[in-house]
Amino acid sequence: MDRMGFIPGPQAKEQIFNAQGHMFFSRQTALDFADEFIMNAPGGAGSPHLSILYQTMLACISDGEQVDIWFGLKNPDPAAGHEEFPSGELVGHSWALVRTTDGKERPLWEVGRKTPIAGDAFAARAYNAYCEAMARFLGREPPSPVAVDPSAAEVPREFNGKPVISRALSPSNLYYASGRMWYFVDLSPPGDLSEPAILSRPMRSFDALALSALMTLALGTPPLVFGSIRTMTKIPQNEGEFVPVTAKGTTALLLIDCQLGFRNVAAWGSGTSTPDFERNVTAILAKFRTIFESKPDGERPLIIHVQHKSVWTDSPMHPGHVGPYGVHGEEKRGIDFLEFAAPRLFRNGKHEFVVFINTPLEMLLNKRGIKTLLIAGMTTDVAVSTAVRMAHNLALVGKWGGKGNMEDAAESELQTDGISMFVKTPEDAKEGERGEDGYLVSMPRIVLIADATRTFGKAGVDAQTVQNVHVEGLKEFCEVRNTSEILGTLE
Repeated sequence: MDRMGFIPGPQAKEQIFNAQGHMFFSRQTALDFADEFIMNAPGGAGSPHLSILYQTMLACISDGEQVDIWFGLKNPDPAAGHEEFPSGELVGHSWALVRTTDGKERPLWEVGRKTPIAGDAFAARAYNAYCEAMARFLGREPPSPVAVDPSAAEVPREFNGKPVISRALSPSNLYYASGRMWYFVDLSPPGDLSEPAILSRPMRSFDALALSALMTLALGTPPLVFGSIRTMTKIPQNEGEFVPVTAKGTTALLLIDCQLGFRNVAAWGSGTSTPDFERNVTAILAKFRTIFESKPDGERPLIIHVQHKSVWTDSPMHPGHVGPYGVHGEEKRGIDFLEFAAPRLFRNGKHEFVVFINTPLEMLLNKRGIKTLLIAGMTTDVAVSTAVRMAHNLALVGKWGGKGNMEDAAESELQTDGISMFVKTPEDAKEGERGEDGYLVSMPRIVLIADATRTFGKAGVDAQTVQNVHVEGLKEFCEVRNTSEILGTLE
């Protein structure tokens, strides 16, 4: 049987950042399991033992050595400091003991993922179900199933003179030893799944998701674990490389000052940049609205329209100013929105050049839990530029989108899961300064849609040059992408 090529092996820690899984049981012991084992075991859900466990479980069955996996079946050795559980029941001093066909017994971590798994018929069925479960999590086709031999021997009822249960992967009593501490886990099959108990804490990391899948399958029930896997990727530094943006409840589009008054070009400069500005803004807004209408509450992206209202009476953006700003030259107020960018959902008014000053924008981003902010609009060198810089600065100090604390991180160190941005925790960081799963958490992902912004020529410099210079400078504060990249990844 082929290996499951879509499951990371040793590189899992580099490629997989976070997964949240929950197990559903109808027994209170499931909660005890989560509290005492997952959260308190040395190394947490990402301990080396668990990593080796799931890697070994994903290994294939070969034509050679046959290996039975025994969980917690080694007699405690008082001379080695092991203690008998108070009830006198059998306990183990390692996650698993591997007994090979040559009669040798070795701990699982000595065998590692190079030793293929065999086992009884239940082990094969559990392996097949596990492959199917993980394939669903990753959206891939599962590998060919292991053939289940009806005549395969069941796990013996005794081992080293002690009674054991008949399922290799589902002992009713499983223990994990940490020094002289024993953690009790009751995995006896639940009698009723109609009233499941939900774990109150999320289990972070791929190891935790794999473990929860194994434990659910060990009960002999259909997979009841759900989760999502987020792949961490370096923020691309080269043109043409892009980590897709997902339109969801934590994503917002910020359209800045798309107003009729900017049709008075002479009031702002000499000529305009970005010939496809109108078409690009129209396409992005239409895409966001289509996604919004197709998703339920809680999963819809946010669209925020910013409207500038100047306090200066001679400005085209003053509320009292009217000019020939309609499509056919008809009289319109300069502060009104351009026809292709008129708002439906939210309007954020401002009197300054900064969208965060004297507006509820920061509060709105926090209330909605925004992690990805896409920015477009006018003008690139004034309101758009200050919005990007201010959003970045507020994110650095944790005012929105995460905990911040990344002001010293080099651009080359930043990573993204497509939603937020992260940087790895330094190895010498103090315990209280460590982030979750080895990453400092976190900053929002700020994306400037460059060809959906526009500016004007200034001081004899043509508009497109002004545009290009300011966009280039903003690469220090955000990702800079184009409309086609965004439209090609939004879903």
